[in-house]
Amino acid sequence: MSVPATEEELAHYSDIMEMLQKRWSGITPEAKKNMSAVNEDPILREESMNEFLQAWASVGINEDGRLSQDEFVSFNSQHLANILKRLGWAPALTDEDSRHIWKAIYTLNLNDNGISMEQYGRYHAVMKVYIN
Repeated sequence: MSVPATEEELAHYSDIMEMLQKRWSGITPEAKKNMSAVNEDPILREESMNEFLQAWASVGINEDGRLSQDEFVSFNSQHLANILKRLGWAPALTDEDSRHIWKAIYTLNLNDNGISMEQYGRYHAVMKVYIN
């Protein structure tokens, strides 16, 4: 189980979450149903997580587990394609949206090598509060 988002994280990501709420506002009832199924069924959840991990690993050029901004844009594009395939709907995020997300994650934990999956996980904890 992941650690809930902190007040500091919620405040830090508020602008990004406002943008994401707008992008996710068009989710269809069928996609919501499919998302609930993925979240509740351990087999579907594992399949979804494996797709996520594969997308993350496939773009990491330097194989250090961290993604540069360009790598993150590629990852997020693949991740959204997987969401579309699995749910039948995905939010329309631009490359610029992905760059803003990366910058927000990066500025919480500056590292010249990019953002880690653990840092992405903290962002995702905040997203769970805003996007359901």
